[in-house]
Amino acid sequence: ATLDSPEKRVNGVPMTGPRRDGAKVDFEIDSISFRYAGVLSPDGRTIHGSMTQGAAPALPVTLTKGVG
Repeated sequence: ATLDSPEKRVNGVPMTGPRRDGAKVDFEIDSISFRYAGVLSPDGRTIHGSMTQGAAPALPVTLTKGVG
């Protein structure tokens, strides 16, 4: 899988995942030492979790399914 970041004009960044084990979801971007791990909501519309990058402290991040 790959990741695009239109705001930074970056496309096709290789990533590992996303992986799902039950409600647990995670993915990694090794080139920037990034990791996200969260739990999928019962309705499948949000993932509540946290991201880490390098040695920085973990930050809470909620991903929400967009329209379309």
